[in-house]
Amino acid sequence: MTIYDYVDDIKEMLFGEKGVGFDAARASIRAELGKELVDMPPQYMMMKITNYCNSDCVYCKHARSRADKEQKQEIPLGNLEKIIDDAAALGIRAISLSGGEPLVRNDIEQIVRRITAHRIVPALLTNGCLLKERAQSLYESGLRYFVISLDSLDEHDYFAQRRTPLTPVLEGIEAVRRLMEKDESVRLHITPVITAKNIGQMEDMVRHFSAKGISVQFSPYHRFTSHMRDELAEFDADEANRVTDRLIEMKREGYLIANSIAFLRHFKAFMNEGKILPDGYSCLAGYATVYVDAYENVLPCWSGSFGPVDNLKDNSLSDIWYGEKYTELRKRMAQCRCPGCWLLCTGELTMLINGEE
Repeated sequence: MTIYDYVDDIKEMLFGEKGVGFDAARASIRAELGKELVDMPPQYMMMKITNYCNSDCVYCKHARSRADKEQKQEIPLGNLEKIIDDAAALGIRAISLSGGEPLVRNDIEQIVRRITAHRIVPALLTNGCLLKERAQSLYESGLRYFVISLDSLDEHDYFAQRRTPLTPVLEGIEAVRRLMEKDESVRLHITPVITAKNIGQMEDMVRHFSAKGISVQFSPYHRFTSHMRDELAEFDADEANRVTDRLIEMKREGYLIANSIAFLRHFKAFMNEGKILPDGYSCLAGYATVYVDAYENVLPCWSGSFGPVDNLKDNSLSDIWYGEKYTELRKRMAQCRCPGCWLLCTGELTMLINGEE
């Protein structure tokens, strides 16, 4: 057996696919909701191992042109190895590596090997610009899950949102696709950020990647900070409704869309009415996931709405997860006492825990 024999239990959390063992995890998470203190460890950890980036996305605070707007930082390798060891001791089953752009680090293969040595499943979240040169070495290090953020297949439109050439990204995708042809355990997901500028391209993107056996998972554009461009959120209501309906139809027709229908269904209200959360929604991500940023802060939510719980330089991951402050923030998350978001790592995960279609 390898660590990938355990993937069925957690791949719904990672990618929104059906996992044969997820019902047990779902029941365990639901049982935690009525407890004063949680007993269950997080299933999944997301880590920003760096906030350096080689791309310049117009909607991202880590964009290289805004390098002076934040303190650039990456978690030192020794600290990362300790965090991974602590995650294994805590019982975490999957770790995603993101940034910034994680592939700007020369030691990414060593990080992946440390994760797999603990029989934890690694996943890579990347812009794909450097993937062509690294795909094989990452695979040999034990990586099987590649998630590439890609907003358009049109070179002009891609550059307009990302400020970097499209060709290297497509070459990186092809490098991973060749690995998929040799090893069926390799998975590749494309994650477009849907904006008012690219929404009309999403159907064609699904057709393109479904034909290659690659899944697509959508996330709507969020305006979290003042530098984000308002025009990206100025959706045409008719177009947003049409595309959302068509994506739901395509999923039911068998196209490789990894989102749940429940998550997609809320896109209309989110895009057209500014309605951040569905009626009666309760965010459950705080019971299943833990987030670590490039400064080694532990957060209950990737959006940063609640700020850091603590820092791993000061306290252990286990003490933070089971501590009183995290417990209180976890409850506030469940009550949606925050500005709200409709991100994959919170909204989609909550849909999955609830067992929604």
